[in-house]
Amino acid sequence: MRKPTAALIAAATATTTALITAPTAAATVVQCGSANGYSVSAESATTSCEFALAVARKVPAGFTGNHTSVIASSPVTGKRYEVACSRLYQRTLECTTFSTGVQIFLNS
Repeated sequence: MRKPTAALIAAATATTTALITAPTAAATVVQCGSANGYSVSAESATTSCEFALAVARKVPAGFTGNHTSVIASSPVTGKRYEVACSRLYQRTLECTTFSTGVQIFLNS
């Protein structure tokens, strides 16, 4: 037996509304310490503090430009990652790996 068109539209609308309004998990950023003159924090779901600190050691101390990239090794995975850092605020760099989307924040 076929459902009436109105019932199908109502069911589709309810499903779409549920998909649109589903809550999303908030990212948790943790303070990792300091390295190379930067206060270092990282999104805990995507990276380790060990890697975040390794990235900070590769970014030139006192960097004042808008963009830079570095290659850093993760003490946890043993792999090397290319990391792009961009000026987010006057004293904050946001660094992200090209391959995994890791987020690291360096505050000078």
